[in-house]
Amino acid sequence: LMVGTASGVISMKKDINFQTYEGVMQLVSFSLMAIVLFLNVIATYVGVAQIYHVYRLETAGPTGFEMATSYYLNPNIVAWRHLAVKCMLN
Repeated sequence: LMVGTASGVISMKKDINFQTYEGVMQLVSFSLMAIVLFLNVIATYVGVAQIYHVYRLETAGPTGFEMATSYYLNPNIVAWRHLAVKCMLN
């Protein structure tokens, strides 16, 4: 997906004229691709960071597993995880 969008952006004409239909559609498509990139970056960061945090908490000592489960089930962390999944699927 990212290779296709990146090559699509590179092959666009760089002089966008907003008075034409093609210029407006280029602006819309560029905006959509920028939104997709932002959502993919958020989803990747949240997915990697949460796994890293849980692993670090699990290996923190005798109470590591309990700390990791309370972190994983924290409502804020659950909300970020759900947002990440929605970003990847939408």
